[in-house]
Amino acid sequence: MIEYNLRLNNFFGCVFAQPKIKNMPSMQRFSINASGKFYEINPVCLRCNSTHVVHNGNDKYKSKLIKELSITIKRGKSLCMNCDYTWTTHYDEAELFVQQYKQMITTAVFELCMFDVSLDKVVESISTIFGKKISYEWVRKLYINAAKNIEQKKVLKSSGIFHYDEQYLKVNNKDVVRVVVIDAVTKEVIFDETANDNRIETLKDKLNLKMLPYRKEAFIVDLASGYPKMLADIFPKVKIQFCLFHLNKLILRDFGYSKKLNRYGKKEIPLQELYNMYLLLNIFFNHEAEISFLKKQLRKLCENKFMQEEGLISFYEMRLISEFAEFRNGLKKNRRKHVRYLLRNSKAETLNILAKLEREISFFPKKVKKRIKMIIKNIDHLTLFQDNPLVSPTNNVLEQYYSATLQKTEKKKFRCIESLHLKIKIARERWNKTLDDISFDFFGFLQLFARMHYFFGT
Repeated sequence: MIEYNLRLNNFFGCVFAQPKIKNMPSMQRFSINASGKFYEINPVCLRCNSTHVVHNGNDKYKSKLIKELSITIKRGKSLCMNCDYTWTTHYDEAELFVQQYKQMITTAVFELCMFDVSLDKVVESISTIFGKKISYEWVRKLYINAAKNIEQKKVLKSSGIFHYDEQYLKVNNKDVVRVVVIDAVTKEVIFDETANDNRIETLKDKLNLKMLPYRKEAFIVDLASGYPKMLADIFPKVKIQFCLFHLNKLILRDFGYSKKLNRYGKKEIPLQELYNMYLLLNIFFNHEAEISFLKKQLRKLCENKFMQEEGLISFYEMRLISEFAEFRNGLKKNRRKHVRYLLRNSKAETLNILAKLEREISFFPKKVKKRIKMIIKNIDHLTLFQDNPLVSPTNNVLEQYYSATLQKTEKKKFRCIESLHLKIKIARERWNKTLDDISFDFFGFLQLFARMHYFFGT
């Protein structure tokens, strides 16, 4: 490091405390004259170690960045009278300044790209902040080089309970499958990688290899019927929990087919179908409050039969549905104040509700009958969370990970597999909070700039 000593006679004297060549004095002394020339005092020839050396002009530092900052650095040249060897005085702080300035831009570019800022906006931001125009290609290279240097850290411990899912992407119009496993207790991403296809054998090989170091107790998966067999083939003792969020989406879709037009031309689910829908939603989570309120609304509707219209939802029924919507919104706000948004039913309660629905199955439409039978058939894969409190009833953690790392609008915009892999690697490390920050000492950079501008600024 260079230490400037203002008490020296020449005012600009400085000392360089690290000898570089054998047989040289332990300290090198430099001076800066009034014209900004930086040169060594009492230089020693780098070739023959002769002290018979004279100054031989100067060489301006040619960095474009230095010139843009109105800094002119003249590096002194030396000539050995013994062997005619010529060399230029090396100014380390100029090299360090340029290196740190580029590192500062790299840090800014990486942070912007990491949060999915478009290239146009990145270029605009760098130009505004640093007053320097950069190309799209330079932005891309800075981001890729920084991403490649990120170390991918392995998760050493796991709970044995995992979320599993696949996401289907397009890379240069080719299908790519993204395979993700997240620990259901610690919420850490165990692995997030791609596969060339979604064949069962490909997915089994990927899972078998990546999950080898971990204890496997249970997997939380979507409602795809092939998951239980696929996972049982690899891990025979593993248990399966189907995602109840996906089940509820299917129930809502089933009742969506029963919508009717109201007098305003808008489709709504009739009051009776709303009641039936909540009977199914009540299987695993307690919706008794909604069911009780809907019973009262149905009773009011039956007492006013003369106001019904064939094929349409009447004004009166719309008012009853609107009252239920207000009640449900108030109920949601009240439930959010508690630790759990909805109370879970016990397994005994779930089985009792299903038994009642099975006895009354003939009263439901065809699609709803099919859904009730599906639930009964897969009851073991839908109630694991009731037996083991560590098992989540939904795959929402993994869905949140997808949403936070790769939006739907980004799923088809990748041009090469390398960019996708870098995106996934950064996403995983960010989620696991193991992403190393790109180090940059901004205060040290300002000190360095101040010194250079003081001694060499025009």
